[in-house]
Amino acid sequence: MVWLKFAISRSAARRGCDRTRLVRIRLAVVRACVQALTGDEAQDYLFFAGRVGPSHWDAAASSHMLNSMLARMFTSILGLSAFSVRIPASDAASVALGLPP
Repeated sequence: MVWLKFAISRSAARRGCDRTRLVRIRLAVVRACVQALTGDEAQDYLFFAGRVGPSHWDAAASSHMLNSMLARMFTSILGLSAFSVRIPASDAASVALGLPP
């Protein structure tokens, strides 16, 4: 009987964690769609991902190569918007929270 109570409470806690993860991802997606680009995000796009040449290979402290490459890919496919620039960061957040990207 004790084992049954433990199994039920464990699954309830797991469902609660899953709901919390989904709420966090939804909030991140809403933020990516609604909020304007901040200075650091805009600077990274302009200096690395948004140039004509492949400047995402340039070594710099603020250049995250994978993020710049993915931002360049998504903005070339979807057009330039706050959401398309932030898709790589959203995917990284979903992986960090244990959800599929």
